[in-house]
Amino acid sequence: MKDHHHHHLISIPLPFSDHPSSLILCDQTQRIRGRGRDKPTHQRTIIPQSINTVLQFIHSFIHSAFLISSDRLLLFDQNVDPIFFHSIVVWLGKRRDQNLSSKKEQQAEERKRRETTMSLHEVTTEEEVMKRLKEGEEIEGRNQKNETPLITACLKGNLEVVNCLINQGAYLLVFDRNRQTPLIAAASNGHTDIVRRLLQEKSVDINSTRNSVNALMVASREGHVDIVELLIESGINVNFTNPDGITALMIACKEGKVDVVDFLLSCDVNVDVSDSLGWTAFMRACQGGCIGIVDRLLIRGSNFQAENLNGETPLIIASMSQHLDIVDRLISLGVDVNHPAKNGWTSLFYAASAGCVPLIKLLMENGGDPNIQLRNGSKAEDYCRSSEARNLLSTGT
Repeated sequence: MKDHHHHHLISIPLPFSDHPSSLILCDQTQRIRGRGRDKPTHQRTIIPQSINTVLQFIHSFIHSAFLISSDRLLLFDQNVDPIFFHSIVVWLGKRRDQNLSSKKEQQAEERKRRETTMSLHEVTTEEEVMKRLKEGEEIEGRNQKNETPLITACLKGNLEVVNCLINQGAYLLVFDRNRQTPLIAAASNGHTDIVRRLLQEKSVDINSTRNSVNALMVASREGHVDIVELLIESGINVNFTNPDGITALMIACKEGKVDVVDFLLSCDVNVDVSDSLGWTAFMRACQGGCIGIVDRLLIRGSNFQAENLNGETPLIIASMSQHLDIVDRLISLGVDVNHPAKNGWTSLFYAASAGCVPLIKLLMENGGDPNIQLRNGSKAEDYCRSSEARNLLSTGT
């Protein structure tokens, strides 16, 4: 009676293999005698790469003949029990799963530790600042928003932390990902005491800009008149213009910040300077819709008939925004109601396009001509959004 023949071919990727190495394929072929002929049976085990070294170590203790190809270790063994080998592989797989689970637990513990450890960006007292610095944390370290601890403290309004960081040598001329300096951060958020503290430092750049906007501009936009006063008293240029020609006065007029406008006007600000698009502070006031600011600028002698680069006058701009009180004020000054912009549209066209019946009536009562045509022959009524406005323009009633 012939003995059973067992042939086991095991292929293990080596570490330097160029082939995909996430899996190790172990093909075990057993030829068994039966009914006068051999029958092949096949078993395949998928082994993670992490146990590659262990498998090779195991095989070093098994009496085998082996060949090394270009990228695989080939073992041909007639003595290895495939069931025994398979059990080893299963055991190693379980060990791998345990190791992965343990690694995940360690990572979770590390995350928890980091969450419970307060960084310089999160401290609220001078004592905590000094503790973190002594533990080796960088005073200029950045968070996910690319803020230094000083910028973060300025945004939050924590004067104690700001003062401590400055005394410990924190840089004042730094920017976050939005190009925001500590001074701009404090000015934008209305932290007057912090702005005052920063201005005491010689290294502060009072005219530094964030996306072409400086501290005076952001304070004017937000209506922080106390900070506006501080900055101007400290020597910031009240007539500073960014690359687009925009000034703090223009911003305050557009945003309707009356107190800021009053203070800027008291500082001999230039009221008729225009930006790169030809817009003046008065035009921005007409766009913003604050009649009080419009009147203040008129008292200062603002040109109420100027045109921007598109040929739009303050009346047209006020009509675009449907500010009836400003339109009425400009009409009372004798402006030309039918003056067209470069596209041919008069104030009545914009009123019709908005479907604002009260504005259409106001303009027509003061000489607005509904029969003015564009080059294509269209009239204001052709741009109406409501039947009521269209009837008013076509019949006058």
